[in-house]
Amino acid sequence: MVDLVDVSHFTDIRFVLFAVSNFLLYSWYHVPYMFLAAKAGEMGLSEDESSNIISYLGIFNTVGEVVLGWAGDQPRLNAGMIYALCMAVCGMMTAVMPLLASYTGLCIVTGGFGLSIAANYSMASIILVELITLERFTNAYGLLLLVQGLANLVGPPLAGWLYDTSGNYDLSFYVAGFFIILCGVLLIILPAMKWTKHWREAKTEVFSAASLKRNGIPQQSSMICEEDGDLKVTSLLTACSGDRNPV
Repeated sequence: MVDLVDVSHFTDIRFVLFAVSNFLLYSWYHVPYMFLAAKAGEMGLSEDESSNIISYLGIFNTVGEVVLGWAGDQPRLNAGMIYALCMAVCGMMTAVMPLLASYTGLCIVTGGFGLSIAANYSMASIILVELITLERFTNAYGLLLLVQGLANLVGPPLAGWLYDTSGNYDLSFYVAGFFIILCGVLLIILPAMKWTKHWREAKTEVFSAASLKRNGIPQQSSMICEEDGDLKVTSLLTACSGDRNPV
C-alpha cells in the first residue's frame, strides 16, 4: 500500500508547485463550461448561438490537444514554458469573456480558451516525467489525479456561491481568470528551478575538478583554466580561450 501511495513526492518542491498549479486550474477551469451558455443568453444571444459557442470551444480544444501534444514532443521546445504560457492565455480568455457583447467576439475568445486549455490535457504527463523519474511516474500521476479530483469537488460550489452572492456570472469569470493566470505564473517557476538545479550541479562539478587539480590529481574539464600558474574558474557557460590552457 505504501508503494501504491508514495506521498514522498510532496517533499519535492517542483512536484508541489505543479500540484498546486493543477489544483488552481481544476478548481476554476470549468467556469466557461458551466456558465458561458447562460451568460450568452443574458447578453441576448439565441439558444443556437449559445450552443454554437460551446461547440467551438470543443473543436478548438481538440485541435489544440493535437498541436500542443506534438509541440511537447519536440526536443527544442520547452514543454513547461509552453504549458505555463497556455495557462496564462487561458486565464486571460476566461477573464475577458463577460466583457464581450458580440457573438463573434465570444466565439474568438472561446476558441482561444479551448485551444490554450488543451495544453493541460496533452502536456501534463510530459511535464510530470520531466519533474520526476519515469519509474515513479505512475505514483506521481495518481497523486496528481487525486489533487485534480479534490479541486473538482471544491471549485464548482465556489463558482456557484459567487453567482449567488453577486447576482450575475461576471464575478465567477473574473475570479476564475485570476486563478488560472496564477496557475500559469506558478508554472513559469518550474523551468527556472530546473535551470538553477543544472547550474548548481555544473558548479559543483567544476569546483570538484578544481579541488582535484590543487591536490595534484589529473582531471579533465573544459570549464577550468590555468593562467600564469594559477588555477581559475572562468565561466560555467563558456570554455577557456586565448592563451589560457584548459585543464
